[in-house]
Amino acid sequence: MITQILAAALLLGICIFFHELGHFLIGKWMGVKAKVFSIGYGRGIWFKKKGGTIYQITAIPFGGYVQFYGDDITREHTNLKPGDFFAVGPWRRIALAFGGPLFSILLGFVVLFVLISAGWQPISNKIRVDTEKNSAAARAGLQNNDRIVAVNGSLTQSYEKISYAIAFADTSDFTLTVERDGTTREIKVSIPPREEGGIRMLEGMRPAGRPYLAVTADKTFTSGAKLLKDDKIIAADGQTVGAVSDLISVLNQGKKDETKLTILRRSGSVTSPEAEESLTITAPLMKMANLTLQNIRDKQTGKIIPNREILANQPESFTRLQIAGETVTDWDTLKVVLNRAPRNADGSVTLQVGALEVDAIPVLGERRMLGMALAEGVDAERANLPRDIISLFTRTADEMVTVTQGTLLGLYRIIQE
Repeated sequence: MITQILAAALLLGICIFFHELGHFLIGKWMGVKAKVFSIGYGRGIWFKKKGGTIYQITAIPFGGYVQFYGDDITREHTNLKPGDFFAVGPWRRIALAFGGPLFSILLGFVVLFVLISAGWQPISNKIRVDTEKNSAAARAGLQNNDRIVAVNGSLTQSYEKISYAIAFADTSDFTLTVERDGTTREIKVSIPPREEGGIRMLEGMRPAGRPYLAVTADKTFTSGAKLLKDDKIIAADGQTVGAVSDLISVLNQGKKDETKLTILRRSGSVTSPEAEESLTITAPLMKMANLTLQNIRDKQTGKIIPNREILANQPESFTRLQIAGETVTDWDTLKVVLNRAPRNADGSVTLQVGALEVDAIPVLGERRMLGMALAEGVDAERANLPRDIISLFTRTADEMVTVTQGTLLGLYRIIQE
């Protein structure tokens, strides 16, 4: 944490330095002399005077400024001397004011150019589609491993480009140009904003890549094995897991008491911040009583409802149940009531949840689990864009636009909230 804070302070200091350097150099070019060039505010802890300018670093480095001679707007601009701020014309003062933003843009260009030259690539335009939940992306006809190469005719060589093309569009109707199995097709989809005037997102579409389960908090098991926050679980007992449902399935194969988890853990350094090491740990399993409701049928409409699982540690789920007219108050009561509830011809019982009355086959059992919260994530696949000298410049300029759009999108969302 301390390293991250120091790194952030150093990065902020570099950005401030170049921004103020822009004001300073453009001012000097315009014939305006700087009185103070400061990184930070308050009393200086280091300073040096040279050529009539005081260069200083202060104890509070979060900010900075350049003070020019004669720039006090509260005083009469008489008896101006060469080098004073108001001794030059308005266009030169405007140029001086834009010097800081100009140098900030140039710094961003240089940083991106170096990163792209070193091999950095954006997230690929290959997508993953949530088909199990009948998402909007799946209903539109998109499939796993499709590549969206254009949105409404605008080329999208990265996932960020796809997101921004949809988010910033002034229409809800989109034509997605999709590459699938070597052929190109167009898919039309309507994507309304999340709320009137809000940001558009195509529900159920994610970047393709290697899925994982992220550990959300440190966990020490009774065996002494540890999982750390941000560890990535990629396999259990040798089987790949990319969703919580995958892990549940693996953990409940057979009556086992432990599982071998394959995890990726950060091992990065200053020179390789994204490095990870693969580890295998043995974790004991918790056993939790559960009730699975199978073959659920709405008695009013006859509609079949997907199976539902209720865990013994989820009282908010089962205390709302009425089984054959009897109210359930706790897990022990639930088992008693189920045992004496009359059965229908197919073995089902009648249950009521609020105003909904259903017939379902109840199955009491036991579920094995890790006993911790996990989040689904994906290590997104990277694009493979060209790196010749012309492409380096065009890609850098393009990424600057993308980064700016992303910043504006983030600010817009903050304002929305």
